[in-house]
Amino acid sequence: MTRIESGPLDWLKVIEVSTSIAAAACAQQFARWGAQVQTIGRVNCQPYYDQISLLAESLNSNKTLIGGPLDQALIDGADVLIIDKPIDMLPITLSPDSQLIIIDISTFGRRGEYAHYAGNEFIAEAMSGFMSVQGERGKAPLTMPANIMAKACGISAFNAGLAALHHYQQTGVAQNVEVSCMQLLCTIVPTLRTQVDKPEARDGGPGVKPLGVRLYQFGEGYLSFNFAMKPALAALLDIIGLDDSHIPDALASTADRQDYAVLKKFVEGLPSPFDAAVLFDIISAPPHSSAVGKVLQPAETIQDPQLDALKFWQAQQHPKLGTLLRTGPPARLSLTPAVTKKPLKTLLAPFPAMKIEKKSAGHKFEADGKKSQPLSGVKIIDLTQAWIGPFASQTLSDLGAEVIKVESLTKPDVWRKLPPKKPPFMKNPDAKVVNSSCNFNSVNRDKKSLVLDLSQAKGKSLFLDLVATADIVMENYRPSVMPKLGLGYEALCQVNPNVIMTSFSAYGEKGPYSGYRGNGTTIEAISGWDSMFGYADGPPLVMGFYQADAITGLQMAATTLVALMHRNQSGKGQHVQGSMFETAVDYIEEYILLQQLSGDVPRAANRSKDNAPQGVYPSAGEDNWIAISIESDEQWASLCKVMWVNEELAPNWNLAERMARHDDIDRIICEWTRERTAWCSTRLLQSKNVAAAPVQTTDELLDDGHLRSIDWWHQLRHPDLGEHQYAGFPYQFSHSELVSNEPSARLGQHSRAILQSEFGLSDEDIQTLFDAGISGEDW
Repeated sequence: MTRIESGPLDWLKVIEVSTSIAAAACAQQFARWGAQVQTIGRVNCQPYYDQISLLAESLNSNKTLIGGPLDQALIDGADVLIIDKPIDMLPITLSPDSQLIIIDISTFGRRGEYAHYAGNEFIAEAMSGFMSVQGERGKAPLTMPANIMAKACGISAFNAGLAALHHYQQTGVAQNVEVSCMQLLCTIVPTLRTQVDKPEARDGGPGVKPLGVRLYQFGEGYLSFNFAMKPALAALLDIIGLDDSHIPDALASTADRQDYAVLKKFVEGLPSPFDAAVLFDIISAPPHSSAVGKVLQPAETIQDPQLDALKFWQAQQHPKLGTLLRTGPPARLSLTPAVTKKPLKTLLAPFPAMKIEKKSAGHKFEADGKKSQPLSGVKIIDLTQAWIGPFASQTLSDLGAEVIKVESLTKPDVWRKLPPKKPPFMKNPDAKVVNSSCNFNSVNRDKKSLVLDLSQAKGKSLFLDLVATADIVMENYRPSVMPKLGLGYEALCQVNPNVIMTSFSAYGEKGPYSGYRGNGTTIEAISGWDSMFGYADGPPLVMGFYQADAITGLQMAATTLVALMHRNQSGKGQHVQGSMFETAVDYIEEYILLQQLSGDVPRAANRSKDNAPQGVYPSAGEDNWIAISIESDEQWASLCKVMWVNEELAPNWNLAERMARHDDIDRIICEWTRERTAWCSTRLLQSKNVAAAPVQTTDELLDDGHLRSIDWWHQLRHPDLGEHQYAGFPYQFSHSELVSNEPSARLGQHSRAILQSEFGLSDEDIQTLFDAGISGEDW
């Protein structure tokens, strides 16, 4: 296949007007895939190294800085406008028939109870329930490190923007997209599990027992592993030449092993001859083949053999910083590569006032003003399982794509049986376990379920017939699985030359780890996230709930949409091959750069290089907290006035002075916040435009006034689980309607209907397939 040496979005012209990380990250996604991005915004970030902000360097790669203010000529030449303030605050005029796609990113969205609140991604983490699960009991909840969530919000906005572009290509209708950072985080937080089981706990790692992944030190390094499960502990003992008899009585049962302090002391006291790096390979490889993570510093990822095998790193000669290794893309597109990163350049001239013609198979204009979904008409065959893949395909389903999830009766989606029991209360007491998992049901709503056994010739034949009518096939098996089934990309092209196949795995399609199992916690460890996560005076920690799955899933969806955009222009499909590892490392690029230049990065806990003071402070009551982030000198002066402590805190201190006095400032803020509830402090501070929010728990989030004011939750009734609140959408479209009507399907729920509609099979033919185990249903 001939490779086209230009970015898949090189036909797009994008204007960015922003000061937020999320908006800059959205624009960076366009630039990475070849769009011409001109920015007149500057992310408000401080120097990371030698008077240069490495965050700005990362976010502004391949962009062009335009001198002067935003004006009409700049807008008239653009296809996409990215903003982080209301459009009516900008000095431009849009005609009623404007063909400009506008992506408007804010903390809380432009409507609802919190729409006027000051905020940023740190505040969104607090309000969304995300932060409440992060950290250790008895200590302050923790934010995600390294601006990860701000960038995740930007990628979510990028997905919505590409969906709006696809809709424009099909209908000729341009529209505005409003994106809420809080609402994006709410889609990741496991709120269905909170309703079905119990609220998430802040427990030094994933708090849903017995899924107790924690960090254990071996030599100088750490492993991220679930030794609370006996098979994992038995595997470790076998590797070092011991057996089950060495497990003390205090750790004999699963319940006993939930005492992580006792378990940690035992595991780390074992006479292991191996360090963490060697154990990682032994446990990951056959015969154990377990999902285990090794904790790397960001700089150590540069030396990792897996990323080297994937040719992930890009060498760049920076005019001021010298030779640097930059992170590569999260995925490789077989036909159209991502653009190599280049430093921000300056240009005084705006785009010419002429739009690039957007090619299409033919505009299908909407009739009678009816609002269609952005991805209406896109058909996806979904082979994904667990969280990253289903979260990615649900992102596309939410945007309007038809998704047919294909599983087998003997090997359904692994999340259908995790946790491996039915909830204590069920609407249907006879429900099957495979249909009862709150984990599975949280990320598979509105999809159709088809059972096909792809190991049988007839099942494979039916699958290929289905592919022949599809636009996209998505899978996140280990790289060897699809080729062994005879269903690799080349086989799919035989029946559909223009199909897009998206293949994401934990570690990538080649290299020494390509056959290793992985999940959110293993990726958080090896990508450098865990090494930066934790309290400033403590060791690294595991994050709260495997969230790297969903965060990298946003990129799986994004690269799929990039390939769809290119196919809309060229008519050509391609193979998208990516990994959670590459995606996660790319999320922290500024710290990869910092470690190349100045050494290890200390854990910052809740502090920021750009906002001070910033922290999570105790409030009245047990385990109640408030997040406060001062983004400007004006907000600092307002904070001083609200707290009435001007004699101790000078309201005219600048950022550098506040940074130098952060410990003393934190002490004084704590004295003030302890005297009142988090909501009382929040309302006082927000009334003076100070960014603050209570750290809401996952069950408190379900009754959040802002989300209720915009009717955000979807109330869906599952035939086995009953009626619950399902996460809504993180974006709103001006000329498209997003809908969610159906809970996740029971296994094979649509097998009969699909076999009839797609293949014209009779009831007798379908029963023959059921009897042979080629298709079926289990409910």
